[in-house]
Formats: sequence, C-alpha cells, structure tokens
Amino acid sequence: MAYDAVRHVVVLFGGDNANDNAFVRYGDTWEWDGAAWVMRSTTGPSARNLAAMAYDAAHAKTILFGGFSNSGKQSDTWVWDGTNWQQRFPASSPSPRAYHGMAYDSARGRVVLFGGNI
Repeated sequence: MAYDAVRHVVVLFGGDNANDNAFVRYGDTWEWDGAAWVMRSTTGPSARNLAAMAYDAAHAKTILFGGFSNSGKQSDTWVWDGTNWQQRFPASSPSPRAYHGMAYDSARGRVVLFGGNI
C-alpha cells in the first residue's frame, strides 16, 4: 500500500488469501479515502503478493515493483496515476524480489528500494 498525497487516498494492489489450502493471488487495485474502500481497476500488473509500493511525490504517481506472481518472483515496474496502470521499462532495474520495502526520499526527489528476498 502507499498513500497518494495529492488525491488523499491509500492505494492497495494485489495480495493473497490462503484459505482451506486454496491459495489465491489478487490483481486488483483498491483505494481507501478515509471512509470507504473503492475498487479502481482490475487491469495492470499480474496478480501478485509481497510487492512493494511507494508514492512518488515528484511525479504524483504510485510506483509498484516486484513481488510474487503465479510464475515466481517479478522485477517489473508499474506506475498508477489514479486511473490506469502503465508498465515502465527502465534501462536498469533491481533483480526479481519480494519482501522488499520502498519509500519516497523527498530530499532527493526519488523512490528508494531496499532489501528483499531475491
């Protein structure tokens, strides 16, 4: 999850539900406005859990990286603008991972990724 400071909502993507040995990963996007959850999109990144997200205040976008999908650890980068997900293809990128953290560094105007299970 990440907090979108411009639109004043918390953005949630994906997750999982291990229930009665039926493991399911989700690929939906939800936003919390302080009063209610609203499903915003079912298109974008593949269903996954353990991805990291951070709000990029310099570009007013929420960034998602990595996580586990049904095909394993991911190293893809996605950007949420409040309406649509767009995949980005940076020239260099971290290796596939999950259990990592991301945060926005306002002093340097960039998103920082740390750690994870590679």
